[in-house]
Amino acid sequence: MNLFQFFLLFVCIFSLHSCRVHKIKSAETGIISRTLQKVKPGDTILLSPGIYEDSFVITKPNITITGGTSTNLEVHIFSRVEPTIMIASENVVLDHLLISQLGGGTVFTVYIVGSGAEINTCDLSSNGIACVGIRNTSKVRLHSNRIHDCGQAGIKIFEQTGNDILIEGNEITKSKHGLVVREKGKATIRQNLIVRNTESGIFVHTFSSAVIDGNVIIENGKNGVVVSASSKCKIKKNVISNNTNIGIYVYDNGHVKIKNNTIETSIQDAISISKNSFCHLGKNQIKGVVTNYSNWGNRLKIPIIVTLIVLCISFFWVFYFFIN
Repeated sequence: MNLFQFFLLFVCIFSLHSCRVHKIKSAETGIISRTLQKVKPGDTILLSPGIYEDSFVITKPNITITGGTSTNLEVHIFSRVEPTIMIASENVVLDHLLISQLGGGTVFTVYIVGSGAEINTCDLSSNGIACVGIRNTSKVRLHSNRIHDCGQAGIKIFEQTGNDILIEGNEITKSKHGLVVREKGKATIRQNLIVRNTESGIFVHTFSSAVIDGNVIIENGKNGVVVSASSKCKIKKNVISNNTNIGIYVYDNGHVKIKNNTIETSIQDAISISKNSFCHLGKNQIKGVVTNYSNWGNRLKIPIIVTLIVLCISFFWVFYFFIN
């Protein structure tokens, strides 16, 4: 066997290993934790339908845990203690699972501190602080999940996350806040249905930033979007409707660009910007509500206009006296 043939054999063996699937046929307590001790990077754990009581930390990279491809989620993983699942390694995927945390307290259902994590087509609920916690990491993607009945937030993103946190195509409902981005967190929040949370749909605060794009943010108990505490947001192409108090509320040195949104039928204001905050408005459709623009954008336009008028008058008089 020459060197090239040996290399091909090595690649084939490696490829076979990377596709290894561990099938779990019975929902024994702790079975996922035990299986995780055996897997190697690149492996998949395929769970048979059933209810699994377990709490585990994923410390190996490139691991997938899936309940298959059925449109009905038939695999339920729950715990009564610390986070049901903690992702502490890179490129971990959770797919087609129903995951819950029943113990309460200041814990998450899924706690992500490893980069490259994905949660796809899952149902997440929690008696704890939030369904999903994303802390000090990057390249995280949550797509096509139902996130509901949580404590303080459906999703909490915090402590210096990277620019590539993507929350896309989820239904986020029945929590205190739909999403919270705080403490230098960063996120792109795109094309989600954020509905019937008891306070705000999205709350961005404490030196954080977010791009809020193409979401439907409706029927939340207080405000649609809140930006505060020196945070920055681009809010565009959203439908923000039927939130009890204010559609978009910016205060405490918040910085926002609000463009191409449809904002309607909030009980108080469509948009309320405090005097110490900064706002650029453009091409929004505002229907059936009173607007309150006490903001930097409008305050800036007034002195500019006055200055231009004064300059024009001054030039006119200078020109008049010059020709005469």
